[in-house]
Amino acid sequence: MLTEDKNSEAANNELIKDEKFKAISSFARDLSNELNNILTTNLGNISLAKLYLDTNSKDKVFNALNEAEKSAFMAKSLAYKISQLDINSNILKEKVSINELLNEVTNSLKVINIKVQTKIENDIWDIDVNKEQIIKVFQNIIINSFEAISENGEVKVNAENIILDKNNNIFPIKNGKYVKFSIIDNGLGIPENYFEKIFEPYFTTKELNRGFGLPISYSILKAHDGYIFVDNNSEIGVTFNLYIPKYLN
Repeated sequence: MLTEDKNSEAANNELIKDEKFKAISSFARDLSNELNNILTTNLGNISLAKLYLDTNSKDKVFNALNEAEKSAFMAKSLAYKISQLDINSNILKEKVSINELLNEVTNSLKVINIKVQTKIENDIWDIDVNKEQIIKVFQNIIINSFEAISENGEVKVNAENIILDKNNNIFPIKNGKYVKFSIIDNGLGIPENYFEKIFEPYFTTKELNRGFGLPISYSILKAHDGYIFVDNNSEIGVTFNLYIPKYLN
């Protein structure tokens, strides 16, 4: 009975988190559309103003317009990040092998001196994903984990086949066959007062991820009919568990 109560509570917590993110996703879609419309108009007006400048006043005004243009482009970049929080399942997917995927992830992170240990189960299933987007998920989470560890810390990625059914599925996703990735660090864990906020946009205690890495990763996994679940332990670190559907022949 105790186990059933804990599973029920965990499932309810995950459902609340999922519903909360759906609300954020809907807001992000509307906000990014409004911002893009405004910024597109502003950039057009700035370009016209630069063309109509009088030669005598060109230096000071032109420089001011250039700065305004730079700010507008930065704002458009922000609007794009916000738009990525919108859960959209209409993405192009392909069959991807786990070895190929993790090789690309680890190679991409070597550029910023992040080394990752990988362990892949024998006969691991292929997955059905947009590879570029899923690589971004791994990069976001691994960078987040790397910043949580000390100089002698390490990040590991394990991959295994798993079947979710009514007996062991506490997540708001369908029962079925998944590849489970565990991204593990041996850092200090996430403080309890931060833990409930880690998937909220703009919430960050890190330097490299400016508060969008984890929310965007959550959104991408949802768009793939997958899920992300976090095990947090202040003594042994944090494990991000990613569930991605198996490729179906």
